[in-house]
Amino acid sequence: MEMSEQNLAVPTVHCWVEPHSVGWHALLSRPGTPGCIRCLVSHPLTGELHANRYSFCDPLADTDMDLSGCGFSAADVAAFDAVLFDRGDALDDLVELYKESNDQPSLRFYAVQLMGFSDSKPAVQHVEQALLDADAAVRAEACRALEDLRARRSVEKLRACLDDDDVRVRRAAREAVRMLGGGRR
Repeated sequence: MEMSEQNLAVPTVHCWVEPHSVGWHALLSRPGTPGCIRCLVSHPLTGELHANRYSFCDPLADTDMDLSGCGFSAADVAAFDAVLFDRGDALDDLVELYKESNDQPSLRFYAVQLMGFSDSKPAVQHVEQALLDADAAVRAEACRALEDLRARRSVEKLRACLDDDDVRVRRAAREAVRMLGGGRR
């Protein structure tokens, strides 16, 4: 009998590598624990399914390579590590994009998301400002970005978001506070 047929409650670690080794991911799932991974593959503004939102690669990028010359193509996951860049170097451009996108909430959303992925401590203050954005999806993403940045200093500001009018913001804030060790309110 296969393990999957035995209906065992076994935690599972799902791992995957981005094309060209741009990044690696691991996701722990625990049977019987509430939650899902829909946020990875649903657009935060429309709810429509799309490419993994935590992917480091452009979902439309052509990442396949014809290594054999016969027309067979595959993504090379072991080469081109040299194409990696210091994501913190992009912070100034992301802050500028956020500030200049007053009438485009989707651009502000992605600017905040990328700040969260930057692993840059100076990004924290800019992401904290986005907690006050006029658009709820941007505010929710700011909560997730502060969690991604492991910004424990932001817990009190995240707690203030627990009273937001939008349920998406409240959920994201609750999860960020929990993950940053801020306990329950």
